[in-house]
Amino acid sequence: MAMRQSNRIWGSTLDPFAACLIVRGIRTLPLRIERACENAVVVANYLSDHSKIGAVHYPGLPGHPQHQLAVDTLGGRFGWMVTFELTGGGSAASSFVKGLDMIKFAPSLGETRTTVSHPAKTSHRSLSSEEQSELGINDGLIRLSCGIESASDIIADLESALAKS
Repeated sequence: MAMRQSNRIWGSTLDPFAACLIVRGIRTLPLRIERACENAVVVANYLSDHSKIGAVHYPGLPGHPQHQLAVDTLGGRFGWMVTFELTGGGSAASSFVKGLDMIKFAPSLGETRTTVSHPAKTSHRSLSSEEQSELGINDGLIRLSCGIESASDIIADLESALAKS
């Protein structure tokens, strides 16, 4: 019975090919994380100076309320997730997402390619507007998961989409 419960929760044993892919991917994980984190800092700085962005939520920015805590605990790496708010609200967010070319809209974040999510319309859509507001989610909020592409390519795609929103 315990084995069935464990399988129900965790799934079956990996097949050899899946295990091989995991081992192969783990070898380059530190390099991929380093590059994605470097890109996130560059992108967060770019977005923080853009006129169509109302706020950027990224602990690597000196103005972030928990920046010093992030410096003390994360050792100079602040993650690859950058959350920002478009000043134009939901319509601007929809136009922005549709205007992206290289960066893809994704229901889940955290792969080697840069992806974007619109929480009010995806991960948190089942919550009422009051519940979303309590969590700090508004219609203009965008989550960006920086990948390992060139930071200049990421910024070029963001700039193009921002111009269309």
